[in-house]
Amino acid sequence: MPFKRISIGAEPLQTVDDADAFVAGDMVREGADFAILPIIRCNEEEVMNWGHFEPEDLVIKSADNSYCLLGATSSWDSDYKYTETVVGIQAEYAGYTGLKGVVTSAIGNKVPAFGRLLYSILAKESSPKVYVRVCLSDENAWQKWNRVRVMCNHSPQLQVLLELDPSTEKAVDMKQWMAEPVHIVVLPESMFTKNAGGYPVLPRQHQATVAAWMDYDIAFVIQTTDAGSGLGDRIRYLRHLGQSQPERSVQNSASDEYRDILQVPLQPLMDHLESATYETFEQDEPKYAHYEEAM
Repeated sequence: MPFKRISIGAEPLQTVDDADAFVAGDMVREGADFAILPIIRCNEEEVMNWGHFEPEDLVIKSADNSYCLLGATSSWDSDYKYTETVVGIQAEYAGYTGLKGVVTSAIGNKVPAFGRLLYSILAKESSPKVYVRVCLSDENAWQKWNRVRVMCNHSPQLQVLLELDPSTEKAVDMKQWMAEPVHIVVLPESMFTKNAGGYPVLPRQHQATVAAWMDYDIAFVIQTTDAGSGLGDRIRYLRHLGQSQPERSVQNSASDEYRDILQVPLQPLMDHLESATYETFEQDEPKYAHYEEAM
C-alpha cells in the first residue's frame, strides 16, 4: 500500500498584511496545503491595553480561504490588562469565519492562567479546535501541556502543535509525544541545511525524528522568514522524504481510525458487530501469532 500524501503547511514569520493575498500568492506558488497566519497584525501592547481591535487590524479578513487557514492568536503570557479578553475575542472570530482552528502561543510560565483561558474558549459551543503550541526546547514542555490538558477536562477539541527543537544534535525519542494528541509538527527554518547541490535537506538526526512522525496521520508545518526564498524546495523535500519511507502494512492502515482512541472492549459473543469490525479483526496479525503460541 503506497504511503499516504503528507499535508504540509507554511507559517511565515515575516509580517503578513492580508491572508487572502498570501494564500493566492506565496502559499499556492510554493505548494503549501495550508498556512498558519496571525489573526491580527496591529501593535499587541496597544490591543492588550485597550481590550479590542479594529476591523482594519485583521489579517484574516473573510471566510473565503478559511478551509486552508489556521489563525494564530496574540501572545497570552503577558501582564497587559485585557490579555484574556482579546485572545478570547480572536478565538470567537476564528469560529465565526470557520477557520480550521486557532493556534496559541507557546505555554509560558503562567500555566494556570493559560489553562483557565483555554477552558473558557473550549466551553463555548462555537469553539474552534485549539492547537496548543508546545516547544520541545522547553524542558518542562510535557508537564505544562499535561497540566493544561487536565484543566480543560481532556477536551477532544484541544490538540498539540509540536514545535521541534533545531538545536538538538541527536535523534529525539518521540514515544512520549506520540501518545499525545499531536496533529501538527512544526519544523523551524533553521532545522534545514543545504546539500552539495544547494538544496535544503534535514540532517540525519532530524530526518529520523520526522520520519517517525510520518507513519501518523499528522500535518507538518515549515516556518519561514521569507516564503519566496526556498519554501517550495523544503516542501518538495519533505514530500520526497515521505515517499521514500517503507510502504505501510495493511495492518497499520486498517488500524488508523482506531489509533489513540479509547475503545469499549468488544464482546463478539454478546454484541452484534458489523462486518467491517470483523474485517479489522482478521487483519490483526499479532492475534494469530499469540493463538499459535497458545496452541
